[in-house]
Amino acid sequence: MPNAQARLLLAAIIACAAGASLPSAGVLVRAASAQPAEFLPSFHALYEDLEALVARGLLPSYPIHTRPLVRADIARALLEARDRDRAIESDLHYQRLARELAREIADLDSTPPFPETGPLLDVGARGQRFRIALAGHARGDFDEKRAIHWRLRDESSLAARMGLTLWPGFGAYEEIGVTRIRGQREFIDAIALHTDLEATVLRGELTGRVKALTAALGYDSFRWGPGRRGTLLLSDAAGPVNFLLLQGSVRGKVGVTGSALSAVISAADHRYLAAHRIEFEIAPRWSVGLSEAVRYSSDGLDPLYVAGFLPYTVIERIRIREASNDSLRALERANVMASADVAFRASPALALYGELLVDDYATKNNGMPNRIGYQVGFRSDRPWGAHAVHFLGEYTRFENLVAEAYGEGVF
Repeated sequence: MPNAQARLLLAAIIACAAGASLPSAGVLVRAASAQPAEFLPSFHALYEDLEALVARGLLPSYPIHTRPLVRADIARALLEARDRDRAIESDLHYQRLARELAREIADLDSTPPFPETGPLLDVGARGQRFRIALAGHARGDFDEKRAIHWRLRDESSLAARMGLTLWPGFGAYEEIGVTRIRGQREFIDAIALHTDLEATVLRGELTGRVKALTAALGYDSFRWGPGRRGTLLLSDAAGPVNFLLLQGSVRGKVGVTGSALSAVISAADHRYLAAHRIEFEIAPRWSVGLSEAVRYSSDGLDPLYVAGFLPYTVIERIRIREASNDSLRALERANVMASADVAFRASPALALYGELLVDDYATKNNGMPNRIGYQVGFRSDRPWGAHAVHFLGEYTRFENLVAEAYGEGVF
């Protein structure tokens, strides 16, 4: 990325931490104090526990469909849920989350119910702290036809998670680990002869935060929408990308979370992605999300796409109008997609959700096929002694061809 663009993106983070913020009216008291923003990876297993609490109404009006979420925000929501009902402390899902977020709970001046697993290195007090801790991710497949039935998937890794926080607004985080990319020996620097193991950066970001506004620059994956096995517009199945994220959140009678994401799909091929999303918690049982994404070609990140405040179809027309001739105008054409999703907690034991994706819809030409996709699903949590049994169901369908996939997801 050119130096001028790098300076522009870094300036956005500095401006955020220096004092730019959304209106804070209605923001919960615990959210008013600044705290460095470290993300919980969008593929993390603890989102299952978080979804279980939300589906049962124990974390009402908490936005969980715009991921990754900030670890400190999850810890804050857990403390508020505990203040409302101390019985939640006996819930297994709450206990797993509280154990993982023990450091963040302590930073919120509260006593964590479980001690934090000891880090490898912890230097400095809360104001200026450098930490290194172990992190592991394991995903596997079962195939009865293989001699060894179980096999770890390529996403599995063993890593060191490092963090540098400068209180109250700045944080720098990186996860470096050993993972496997099957069949890619000619493209990776293997750490051992005749293996597909490599040492790589799994994720990392530089973040700035003040009150309700967060800015982040780094390398990570994103997931927008309520889907269980995958989401339609922006899915973590596509893998991590270089990104710039601007995000604001306001809590009150109606909670609103707004996000503007810019990402580099391939700098060598001049392919970029922009996406923005608004998620509303319009009632204790209802959550609605509206998203739009565009895949475009350029010599670098386009400032209008980065800002995220204009509809992408409008920006596309501006770029076409600025082109000097017809051949260049054709190159300015971009692929714009939009989605809407909704989640409804029908009862303490049943949650319903759905998402609609629109790529192309014929309004002028009957010869153009409609390109849409939709997804519906449910989640039911039934008590079973001190634990619970989860019943999950999901159906996804695409009409005709919906865009060119990025990785395994649509983008």
